[in-house]
Amino acid sequence: MQRLKSVLKVSVYARAAVLFVLVMMIPLGLLAGGTSLVDRGNGILEEQGRGKMWQAQRSRRMRDFGEVEGYLAKLNSGQFSDWRLPTRQELYDFILLFDLHKSGDISIRLEGAYWLAGDNGQPQIGSWEAGDQCGLSRIYYPGLSGHVRAVRP
Repeated sequence: MQRLKSVLKVSVYARAAVLFVLVMMIPLGLLAGGTSLVDRGNGILEEQGRGKMWQAQRSRRMRDFGEVEGYLAKLNSGQFSDWRLPTRQELYDFILLFDLHKSGDISIRLEGAYWLAGDNGQPQIGSWEAGDQCGLSRIYYPGLSGHVRAVRP
C-alpha cells in the first residue's frame, strides 16, 4: 500500500511538472493578449504588438537551399527588401497565434515542414506538429524538404 501511495505521489508531481513546462513554453505576450494577427492585404499578415510581417501564402516545397535563396531574392525585389527565413521560435510563435485563436478570421495552411534560420546561422528544415498531450503542445521534427513562409523584422 505504501508503494502504491508513493507511485501515485510521483505521478501527480510528474503531471504537474509537465503542465508547468508546457505553460512556460507559451510566450507571456500571447497569453496577455498583447499580440494578434491582422491581414494587411497584398499577401501580408502582421503580428500586432510585435510588428513582424509574414507571408500569407507559403511557397511550394523546396529541397535545395539554392531554390530558397532565389525565392527570397525575388521577394526582396518587391515592396520590402528585408524578407528572411524565420527562426524555429518565430515559427512556433506564429503557429501559436492560430492555436490560441488570436488570428481573427484568417485561415491559412500551417501544416508541413518549413525552411528556418538555424541557431548556428545554417538553414534547417522542420515542422511544429501538434503533440499528443492533453491541451496545447507542439513538438518539433526535422525534415528533408519544406516550404518557405518568409518573415520580416
